[in-house]
Amino acid sequence: MSRPQADTPSLYEGRPFNLYGYFDVAQAIAVRWLLKRGFEHADIRGALDSVRAEHPQWPLLRGPLGVGQASIDDRGLLVRKEGEHYIDVTAEKFLGFEWARYAIAWIKIDAHLAGIAVEHAKTNVVNRHAHQIVEQRRGDHFTYTRTSHYKHPPSLIPARK
Repeated sequence: MSRPQADTPSLYEGRPFNLYGYFDVAQAIAVRWLLKRGFEHADIRGALDSVRAEHPQWPLLRGPLGVGQASIDDRGLLVRKEGEHYIDVTAEKFLGFEWARYAIAWIKIDAHLAGIAVEHAKTNVVNRHAHQIVEQRRGDHFTYTRTSHYKHPPSLIPARK
């Protein structure tokens, strides 16, 4: 697998050594942080590639990338902001996947929960909305919370306000 490499040094490239600037180092720190969180090199490379055309220099620092989490214990997803939505960049490698063939119910719980409370919260959300979840048809993509539910396009995570 290819590993994310440092971008071309911003200050000087060549002999006797490359000279990296502050933002070069900051991007390297961001990559290391993502690796420590459990993201794979391929996922980070994909996220960088998804914004590199618009942000060729330091795409992790200047591009609309981030980590979206459902809870504190959740590793999260690498996401790219597009308008009012966040798109899961790691899921884009499944471009051939036919999202419209499946009914998908995303369960969203309060971010402050941890441990067994997470499982109880998920069970409560499913029990509360079970009658709506079983009525979903092909292509229906809903997010269900403790108090509400809403429809959205496939693989989109609504932006937090």
